[in-house]
Amino acid sequence: MSMTLDEAKAMLDTWLKAEGAVAGGMQSYKVGGQSYTRANLADIANRVAYWQGVVASLERAESGQRSVRRVVLVDG
Repeated sequence: MSMTLDEAKAMLDTWLKAEGAVAGGMQSYKVGGQSYTRANLADIANRVAYWQGVVASLERAESGQRSVRRVVLVDG
C-alpha cells in the first residue's frame, strides 16, 4: 500500500486525538468504526508509535536522507 506523507500525518493525528480523548476521561472514542476505551490505551499507543514511524520514514524519503542504523554488540 502506497501512502503519502500527508495521509500518514492525518492517520497519526487521528490516533493522537484518540489517545488524548481516552486518556482525558472520555468513555470511548471511535476510529474507523472501532470503539476504543481506557482498556485499549496500550493499543492506541501502539498505533501512535506505528504512525510516528511511518511519518518519520516518509519524511526521510522525501528529504533524500538515508536510514542509518548502528548496532552495538555487548558480550554479556
